[in-house]
Amino acid sequence: MTSLDKVLKMHNEMTEAAYSVIETKGKDYNREQQAQGDTLYNMTIAKELGITDSITQGILVRLSDKFMRLISLTKNPKEQPAVKDESVKDTIQDTINYLVYLYCKYEEERSCNIQGCRPFNGFNDLTFVQTPPTSDTTGFFYQDDLNG
Repeated sequence: MTSLDKVLKMHNEMTEAAYSVIETKGKDYNREQQAQGDTLYNMTIAKELGITDSITQGILVRLSDKFMRLISLTKNPKEQPAVKDESVKDTIQDTINYLVYLYCKYEEERSCNIQGCRPFNGFNDLTFVQTPPTSDTTGFFYQDDLNG
């Protein structure tokens, strides 16, 4: 049997750890946008690339990956995860964070639909640094490279 005290203690432990992940690991993503105050910029990429119709749908795709991992990891509790840094506990903490991100972006999208605001215009709104006319490691070319 699981007591309320045990649930509350675990809830506190898990949410504090999830919070800590956002504080520390979050700084390693999209540093330029972080410096400009857009902490969740990387959550917009699926929409920017036309993979999903909305930012929230993109986050839901990421959540589905986490749920698939949880399904796989919990089928046989005796098996250890292949990646030691990504245990069931870590995956649950990531899921907590993605749910918070989802709610943040949902509220932003909802606010834009109600109040009206300028939608983000994908890669046209990005500023790239002039580089030699070669592809980066992703195979994408910067706009300045294509214009010569």
